[in-house]
Parts: sequence; structure tokens; C-alpha cells
Amino acid sequence: MEMELELEMEMELEMEMELEMELEMELEMEYSIDIYIMKTAKFIELFINFLIGGIGVVGASILGNFLSPLAGAIFWAYPNNLLPSLFFMRQNKKDDLYLAKFLESITFGSLLLGTTTFAMSHFIRNSPEGSSLWLSIGKATLVYLVCVLILYLVIRLGGFYSLFE
Repeated sequence: MEMELELEMEMELEMEMELEMELEMELEMEYSIDIYIMKTAKFIELFINFLIGGIGVVGASILGNFLSPLAGAIFWAYPNNLLPSLFFMRQNKKDDLYLAKFLESITFGSLLLGTTTFAMSHFIRNSPEGSSLWLSIGKATLVYLVCVLILYLVIRLGGFYSLFE
């Protein structure tokens, strides 16, 4: 009788453990599916951002090539690459203050963009006709890196870093 009781208790305990394991597996599976869905959603959001940015580049290239350099530049100047970034940040629960700081930082980045673009234009204009663009791009990249260092030091040492926090 005692053996039967022990055997019965052992079976009940075994069944409880099996149920717990099944529940844990179900929860792990649901959790894994949720993570997969979130990662997939993030990938789709990033892919859409990539498409929007690509459309801007293609549009500027087509207008600049077939209409005029000015038309391409005007189209390119619209911050279409900024919009997907803003929406992506918003979807990731960034508040308005964070977005505003990001946009203010972009304004300072625009100084670098303008300087680098002007330098690239200068180097291309003054290079021998038909020479590789890579040399001019490399020189402009060096100008960019020097300007980044200068801007960073001015922001850090000038006490402006609080504008970016």
C-alpha cells in the first residue's frame, strides 16, 4: 500500500514537472516569436528608410544629369534623408526633445557638409580633365576630417557640448 502511494505521488510529481516544462517551452517559444517579429519589424523600418533615402539620391542624380545641376542640387537639398531617421527614432520611443537635439546636431553637421562639398567642387574643378574622381574625393575627405576635428574641439572646449546632450 505504501509502495502504491509512493508510486502515485511520484507519478503526480512527474506529471507536474512535465506540465511546468511544457509551459516554460511555450513561454520561450512565444518570447522567441515576439523577438523575431520585433527584429523583422525593425528590419522593415530600416529597409523603408533605405528606400526613401535611395529615392532621394536617384531623384537628385536624374534631375542633375538630365535637367541641370541646379535642379539636382535643389532637389538634393531637401532633407529627405532626415525624414526616415525622424520617423524611425519616433517609432523607437524618442521624445520631441531628443528629436529636436538630433535636428540641431544635423545643423552643425551641415557646416561640415557645406565645407566638404565646396572642397570637393574645388578639387574637381582644378584637377586635370578626365582624371579620376577618387583623388578629389580623397582630398575632400581629408578636409572633412580636419573640419570634424576642429568642430569637435570648438564644441568641446568652447562649452557648447551641453547643446548636444
